[in-house]
Amino acid sequence: PSWVMAQKTGVKSASSNVLIEVVATFFTSPTKPKSISLTGLLSDLMLSKSRKRHLVQARQLAMYFSKKYTKGSLLSIGKQHGGKDHATVLYACRAIKNLIETDKQFCNYAKEIENRLHRF
Repeated sequence: PSWVMAQKTGVKSASSNVLIEVVATFFTSPTKPKSISLTGLLSDLMLSKSRKRHLVQARQLAMYFSKKYTKGSLLSIGKQHGGKDHATVLYACRAIKNLIETDKQFCNYAKEIENRLHRF
């Protein structure tokens, strides 16, 4: 099954594909500049090799939550996020943790995405 209960956090654990869709939906919600119809497009772009900042941060957030809520290895998470290697996933997780600690707006984004994950 794609969902497994995570006993420590009370949040359900999802497959990386589901987490990618949740992050993409967040960044394309009506409260954001893009329309909800772009969700599929953004999730495809998140898996691309693009280095545009908004795509990189969305991809890194998806990797961060994949590491936090799945039992996959860094290598398997990287493969599911556009063929990245384990070092990229590790870097993404550290970068997101740093942004959460230093950027209040980004921290709010991460909390909102996590709240959406709680709703599943």
